[in-house]
Amino acid sequence: AGENLFLDAAGQPLGFAQAVVSGRSVGVPGVVAMLALAHRDHGRLPWVQLFEPAIRLAREGFPVSPRLHTLLALDPALPNDPVARGFFYRADGTPHPVGHRLRNPEYAEILRQIALLGPRGLQDGPVARAIVQVVQREPLPGGMTLTDLQRYQPQRRAPLCHRHSAGGRDLRLCSFPPPGSGGLAVGQMLGLLARTPAAGWPLQDGLPSAEWLHFFHEASRLALADRAQYVADPAFVPAPGGRWESLLDADYLDQRARLIGPQRAPRVGP
Repeated sequence: AGENLFLDAAGQPLGFAQAVVSGRSVGVPGVVAMLALAHRDHGRLPWVQLFEPAIRLAREGFPVSPRLHTLLALDPALPNDPVARGFFYRADGTPHPVGHRLRNPEYAEILRQIALLGPRGLQDGPVARAIVQVVQREPLPGGMTLTDLQRYQPQRRAPLCHRHSAGGRDLRLCSFPPPGSGGLAVGQMLGLLARTPAAGWPLQDGLPSAEWLHFFHEASRLALADRAQYVADPAFVPAPGGRWESLLDADYLDQRARLIGPQRAPRVGP
């Protein structure tokens, strides 16, 4: 992924929705390989047995729920994909009604191949070729190749942990480190929010107040500004200060929290 990945032919930034539904936004799917590694280390049931419920559900189908029906009616992109349109929608373009049974025997077969072959069922063969073909489809093809899929290897990483006090308890929160960005962002948001007047405010009828949400929102803006600037793949980008935990240091969070006031900050930077 280079700096021009989300620019159009004229060098202008793509619209968010336009980029999201294109091949440019597709990363190499590695979760099956990761799960196989975790299963080798920690699994108790046979690998093939784990897939039986999902295969049965794909073959026999499940009824469209009210929530799924609503989401399909609102989705602007799925109806434009011929495969998704043929599966989720009727000939007139409206979603299948609530209660309609969705069956997906093709997906059941993919799961069966993964159950029998492990990650190779997804990373090699006809399924892998189909994935790459769709990713490389015009008008905004991605750069993923069959070799990328075949060579994917999961990596073990040390968890990112930090201390957080809440509700009278001292907690140790651990999450996935970069290239994952959520753990750092959540850690910063919690640390910043703890340094605001909202830290000890109780819920009102089970809900946060508007004032509490203001401080939460400002903490989120600061955390996401740091995420956009600093957090990336450690194989290519060094951690600020030489360690990712520097973004969670107490002195640094003290400094950042001073930027949070009773009014919305007009501009937030990293």
